[in-house]
Order: sequence, then C-alpha cells, then structure tokens
Amino acid sequence: YTHSMTLQLHDCFQTNLQFDAPEAFYYAENGLAAGTYHFAIDSSYDASHQSFNNYQFTLTQDVPAGGQLGLAWSYNAASSTILVKSYASPSAVAQTESVSVTEGTDGTDLGVLTVSGDLENNLNSIPRARFGSNTYKGSSVRQWLNSSAAADSVWTPQTDFDRPPSWAASTAGFMNGMDADFMAVIGNTKISVAKNTVIDGGGYDSLDDKFFLLSRSEVYGGLENSIDEGEPYSFYSQYSDLSTAGETADSNRIKLKSGTAQTWWLRTPASNSSYFFRVVKGANGAIDVNSATSTSGIAPACNII
Repeated sequence: YTHSMTLQLHDCFQTNLQFDAPEAFYYAENGLAAGTYHFAIDSSYDASHQSFNNYQFTLTQDVPAGGQLGLAWSYNAASSTILVKSYASPSAVAQTESVSVTEGTDGTDLGVLTVSGDLENNLNSIPRARFGSNTYKGSSVRQWLNSSAAADSVWTPQTDFDRPPSWAASTAGFMNGMDADFMAVIGNTKISVAKNTVIDGGGYDSLDDKFFLLSRSEVYGGLENSIDEGEPYSFYSQYSDLSTAGETADSNRIKLKSGTAQTWWLRTPASNSSYFFRVVKGANGAIDVNSATSTSGIAPACNII
C-alpha cells in the first residue's frame, strides 16, 4: 500500500523487552550421546581481554537429535567460568543439564568456535551464542510486534541456534486484544533493514510488516553502512536539535515511560557487529548500541491505509 499516514507511539509501550536471546553454540543435528566432548575458542576472538584454550566437558545425559548446546558465559568473565547447557530442542525452555568446563581435549572434538561461525559443522558464531543475534528479520521482537497470540505462543525458533527470549512465556503478542476496527485500517508496510557485514553479508533485507520499529535513518540518525532504510520522518527531521542527520544528542528523540526517559530500540543493527542493535539513549536522544540480549523500550510504528 501507498502510505497515507504513519503512526508511532509517542512514548514507550514496553521498557524492558529483550530483542533476542543468547543463541545455542552447537546444534546437535544427529544428537549427542552422554560422554566427554571438547571445543576450542579461536584466538582472534576478544584476544585483547583473554587468552583462550581448548575446553572439555562431560554430559551425563543424551542430547536428542535436534537438540542444542548453549553457553552460560557472562560479560567480561573468564572463559574458564563457562557452563555448557544442553537442551532437548530450540524451543525447550528448561535445560536438560548444566556442566562446567575444564581445559583439555578429551573426548569428541566439536570444532572451533569463531566470530563468523561454522554452519557446515553446526557451530554458531560465538558472539551470538553469548549476546544474541542482530538479524532483525528473524528476531524475537519482530515476531512479537506482528503477533496476536497469547503469552507462550508468540515466539517460535527461526534457526537451528535460536533460543526463547526472556519474555516468551509471559508476554502476549503486541497485536493481542487490539481493537478490530483499528486493525482493519492497518496495512502492511514495506521496510528496509540493513544487515551486518560480519555474518549476514551486508546489504539489506526487504520486509513486509504491519508493525515495525523505526530505523536509524528514519529518526534522523544518518545511514548505517550507507544503507538507506527510509527517509527521515518529518517529526524527527523538522524538530531536531541537529542541523544535519547524525548520531549525536537530540532531545527530540527522547521517549518516556511514566515520566522517565527510556532507551528505546531501533530496528537497525550495528553493521560491524553480529549482536548489537542501534538504540536511542534515554538520557539525551543520541544514537548508540545495545546487545540483542539487553532490554530496552519499544515504540512501534504502523501505517494507516
């Protein structure tokens, strides 16, 4: 449809929605028998902060075909603190077990964890296994925005490595309970979304959604990796503190919830990362980044047809 009117919430609807969960690092396509396994971490990953080695772990229970292994590895923690968690499937919320790692190469070799991943050997990108994915097309938030389902029925895995977001069991879809007359005049909107250059190859995805997040360019923040994700909406360009589009502080971009300024998500990824999305900072309206596993505010948009 040709746009007749774009609507965006003036303030945040939600303030603590996780964009995407930490992903699995290994997809057990054919299952894994109980026993000892090992993996290596590529030395180029975050080498300025840590030195990496080979790590082994022992599963006491089988992982069925189609199950997953995940990493519990917090930000800035030593790699020796990793826990390996097993799951029966991508949609299984509860872990089967959680086991610690030790240095060593005993047991079956699962391969080397790298920044770009090794999909042919069922290994994910290690940053995505820790901090989620910034591919908007398959993101948990996009599913939520365009779902009318009840809580626990909104999210479904989009890849072999996908994991349920923190809100999956407790949050109904954004369209759940929405007025039928209002929904009747909401059309699908064609949006462009930049893709990161680390894993997704750059360029952009063209999507067709009822509800969507605004992009960096649409809030007068400039282009991401020279990708045009839409012209700046006049509200953001005409009333901006800035003379030209940019990332710096802009009070016109500040959004509130219950009178308090909130950091809120954009749909644009940070193109030089596989897990950061762009956000508007609550304090000053500047364009910044948050990892996909972080929680930020949501201010959806749509188009009246």
